[in-house]
Amino acid sequence: AFARLGIPQRVGCALRGHKDLTEAIAAPVAEGPPQHRVRFYLDLLKTLGIDGYVPASFLAPALPERPDPPRVALLPGSDLGQSYCWGVERFQELGELLAEQTGAELLLLALPGHAGDANELAALLGDRARNYANEFGLAEFLDALPYCTVVVSNDSAGIHLAAHAGVPAIALFGPGDPEESRPLGRIHTVVSQHVECAPCNQGKCPLRHHRCLAELTAERVFHAVRDHLAEQASPTGP
Repeated sequence: AFARLGIPQRVGCALRGHKDLTEAIAAPVAEGPPQHRVRFYLDLLKTLGIDGYVPASFLAPALPERPDPPRVALLPGSDLGQSYCWGVERFQELGELLAEQTGAELLLLALPGHAGDANELAALLGDRARNYANEFGLAEFLDALPYCTVVVSNDSAGIHLAAHAGVPAIALFGPGDPEESRPLGRIHTVVSQHVECAPCNQGKCPLRHHRCLAELTAERVFHAVRDHLAEQASPTGP
């Protein structure tokens, strides 16, 4: 993308597929347990003589006034593939619980090009949710996020865009490794099901049972969303 924009100096790590760099440098080598990918890029800045570990790097933008009733955005798709998706039927269970027990307004969103799951969910939830998956491009998607109380998303770019906007995210992890790619910040919650084979980071379940997401119940995710809604409704909440 930077090469197409004509940016003359493109510095980065000499990784596979990064053929358009003008200056390739050695990738930072992390010692110990796996580190979050954000640390990888902050360490890259350090290699270039730039201190990225400063408070300004982690400040969330100010949000508009919080919606009342609360507004919950559901993102049932994933740009990482179907193996990373919790399942439309489970999102349906979650949506029904939220509608019945919290009175929250439900929005269905999708990353551009990944509206299929949201459209399927819209047909199942009917008038209990408003579907914007086909209406919003990336700009509208980003504009809508700050007006949501909380975002519930599969492991995908969606949770990181929500974190970028400063909106609490409930991140549903299956084959992906939250230690490396969870949304950073205390306002976000990772919900996952412990199984012996996860995380595997595979695009297709090699054992064909997909237990990491199949055994994650709608009730657990609902409780995580409910806790976020209660926190934001409290005078002492964030």
